[in-house]
Amino acid sequence: MYSKIFFLLFASILVLAKCSTFKNNVKTSTKYLGGINCLIESVFNVENIANEFIYDIQICNNTKPSKFLTQIEDYCKSFGELTENIIDAHDNICKNAAYNETTDVKKITPTLCVSSIRTRMAKLNDLLEKSLNYVTNKAEKITDSCSKIAVNNLKLNLPIFTELVEYCAKLFK
Repeated sequence: MYSKIFFLLFASILVLAKCSTFKNNVKTSTKYLGGINCLIESVFNVENIANEFIYDIQICNNTKPSKFLTQIEDYCKSFGELTENIIDAHDNICKNAAYNETTDVKKITPTLCVSSIRTRMAKLNDLLEKSLNYVTNKAEKITDSCSKIAVNNLKLNLPIFTELVEYCAKLFK
């Protein structure tokens, strides 16, 4: 019994540390427009992964997809909405749509842009963790191999987002 409690406590500490690290990486990355642009590239990556999953499930030709697959598709559609929201903030609030790698990389990010991007990135990360937990805990419910491959690809590729955000933080300290 104590081992289960210890395991849950340890897992909670890891999750909290991971959240803190993500938040710190976003904070570090938002100091300069170059970091903001780097974060946007990671957001595009999530959008592509989500769209690829939706496409893969469509070509699997499931006439009656399971609740599980429908839920994952809903998560992916939510990724699309959130990523679009972040990209819009980048273009309109940060005014960084015409980012120039030569002249803009070390420009200080406007305060409104920083808070907007940080809030939206936190929402995206929360959704990503929620969907990954769902996929990890329910993946065994998939019966057809085509859908299983699509879900495994999603499960393997989504964590890259946090790695890219960490890379942005290291690049734009």
